[in-house]
This record gives sequence, C-alpha cells and structure tokens, in this order.
Amino acid sequence: MPTLIIAGVPRSVIQRNKGYTPQVDEWSVELIGSRDKRNPDLRSCWKDVMSIAAKSENGAHIFAYHHREDEYPIFNRKMHDRHRLVWMERNTLKCFGADIYSAMIRKHITFESAWRERLRPQSIDAPSLLPEMSFSPKKYKDMWIRIRSVHLGKDDIERIYKIIRDFRATHYNKGRWEDATGLQFKVAPERHGSFPSYGNFKFTYRLPDGFHYNVQNSRPNRRFDIKSAEGNSCKFRKYTNVDCHGSIRGGI
Repeated sequence: MPTLIIAGVPRSVIQRNKGYTPQVDEWSVELIGSRDKRNPDLRSCWKDVMSIAAKSENGAHIFAYHHREDEYPIFNRKMHDRHRLVWMERNTLKCFGADIYSAMIRKHITFESAWRERLRPQSIDAPSLLPEMSFSPKKYKDMWIRIRSVHLGKDDIERIYKIIRDFRATHYNKGRWEDATGLQFKVAPERHGSFPSYGNFKFTYRLPDGFHYNVQNSRPNRRFDIKSAEGNSCKFRKYTNVDCHGSIRGGI
C-alpha cells in the first residue's frame, strides 16, 4: 500500500480540526503538522516526514506546504527521487478539514495513482532508472525531469508515457542501452557495491541491493569519459560500474 504524507500544515490549522485526516482508499495517510503555529513550514517537520517516509516499502508521496517557494528546490534536491514530492497551493488550507478539502486530496491521489501505474518504474529495465547525469540521450533529454515534476494541472501523464516508450525504442537494443556518445549501459547480472546514503530507490521504486549498470564503449579499446552524480568527468579504458543515481563504482 503506498503512503501519502500531508506535511507542513500550520499547527493552528490542525488544532482547529482535531482528529481530521483525509481518507483515501488503498492509501495509507499520515498528517504531519508544522511546528510553526501560523505558517506552513516543511523545514520544521522535515525529520518527522523523512522518518515516516522511510518506513514505506513502496516509496512515499509527500503533499507539502511551505511558506517560501524559493526554498522548494532545496527540498527537491534532498529527495534524491527516493520519494515523490508534490507542492500544494497554500490557499487550499482555507478549506482544511472540510469535505471539499478531502475531495481535493482524492483528486490529487487519482492523479498520483495514475503516475504510479504509468510513469513509475515497474522493473529494473525501465529507462527512467538510467542515471541522467551519466547517460547522454540521443532524444528525449527531459524524460527524467518530466517524470519528476509532473503533477495535477501540469503536463500530461500519457504524453510522458509515450516519451518513455519512445526513449526505449531509440536507445535500447540487444539487452543494452546506448547513448549519444556510444556508451553502452547494461544491467549487471551480478549484484555488488552499495548505494549512496539516500538509498536504493528511484522514483519510489525500490531497487535490488547491489543494483548497477556495467558501462563500456561501443567502440572496443577506446577510452571514454562518463559523468558522475557530482558532475565530475571520470575516465576509463575498458569499463566502469555506475548505479541509477550516477555513483561510480570503480572500473579500469
């Protein structure tokens, strides 16, 4: 069962609606209030949000309220695609606790359920699991960011689903993904190495321990460069291993 966390709601709003939590079929719902009495503030309850989200085996969807839009990118980066972060309009808090608010949440959840069905990776050969910092697409370079940023009222799930399908047709052949620079990424049959501290999830999909790609140049005996998650250019003669986040795991 997927988890929905509604986070950052001002403490005073929660106190006026004691006992209220929107009910959504087939989803577990958690409400985490801001420690600020008046303002929606995700920062003040961030640790509590991450603690609950970490318990979700299927990744959490976080409907977040925060009083400073300029800080949204900070939280987006902290997420590392482990969970899905959706920014909620502050004015929707005016009807918090009412039937209209519950209906609004259910409408968003209908969209999120479609996102899970159509855009969330369903297996380890999903193209969205490729490391976007390391893989240079021939087309559809914005695939990852569109999967990440789409929400109700912005972009279209079916349009992005078609991009994912066309991305596969363009880049996948004979069990390997090949990018515009001629690098070939193959899901490694062996499992070794560890994930970064933010874990083995991408787009809420849990990856097997030790999951990574074997990467080599399609032109034998040619040196190649590959970018890491940190944006560093790493040079190799024969091969390297890289995980879905772009963390390099050695090579020669």
